[in-house]
Amino acid sequence: MTSGQGGQGDPQGQPPPWQQPGPPPYGQPGPYGPPGPYGPPSYGQPPHGYAPMPSAGFGGPPPEPRERPLTVRAGLGAFMVSIVLSVASSLFAWANWDEFVDQAVATQPQFQDTSGDTAPFDPNAFADTFASVFVVVSLGFTALYLLFVWFAWRGYNWARIVLWVLGGLGIVSGLANLATLGSSSPFPFLTVLSVFSFGAVLAGVVLLARKPSNEWYAYEKWRRGMTAPR
Repeated sequence: MTSGQGGQGDPQGQPPPWQQPGPPPYGQPGPYGPPGPYGPPSYGQPPHGYAPMPSAGFGGPPPEPRERPLTVRAGLGAFMVSIVLSVASSLFAWANWDEFVDQAVATQPQFQDTSGDTAPFDPNAFADTFASVFVVVSLGFTALYLLFVWFAWRGYNWARIVLWVLGGLGIVSGLANLATLGSSSPFPFLTVLSVFSFGAVLAGVVLLARKPSNEWYAYEKWRRGMTAPR
C-alpha cells in the first residue's frame, strides 16, 4: 500500500504542487531576502538628506512636499524686497519725471544747441514719450520678476536659475552704481534705494545657492517625477 499512501504526494514526501507556497505577497521580500517577483520596481533614491518615499502609482501615497528651508524662504524674500524697492524707485522717478528731463538737458550740451539746421530739442515732448515707455517697461519687467519668484517658491529649479541670472545682472549694475556713489546726485533718495536693492539681490543669490536650498530643489524635482502621471 505504499503507492496508495503516497498518492497524495510525491515519492520524496514533498507536498503536492497546489499545497506548495506561492510567490511572496505584493511588495514583500522573497524567502531569500530580495524582493519578490511581484514587488514594485525601484525608481531610485531621493536626494540626500530626505527619507525614502513610497513609489507613486503602486498603491502607496504620493510623496509629501517638504517644508521650505530657511535659506529658500529668506532668499526669495530678499528678491521680493528688491522688487519692492525697484517699484518704489520707478514710482519716484515717474513722479519727478520733469526734473529728470531737466537734469538730462542740463548735463547734455548737445540738447541745448539750437543753431544750425537741426530743430531745437523739445524736453516736454521727450518727457511725454519716454515716460510712457518707461512705465510700460518697468511694469512688464516687475510682472516677469514676480512670476519667476512664484515658480521658484513652488520648487521649480529653472526659476531659481533665472533668478540667479537676473540677480547677477543686478549685482553688476549695483557695483557700477557703487563706483559712482561719491559723485553728486540730484536724487539722493534713489541712491539709497539702489544701495539697499543691491544688498537684497546679493543676499538672495547667496541664500538660494546654499546647500539646504540645493537639497530642497532636488527633492522637489524628484517628488514631481514620482507624482507625475505615467
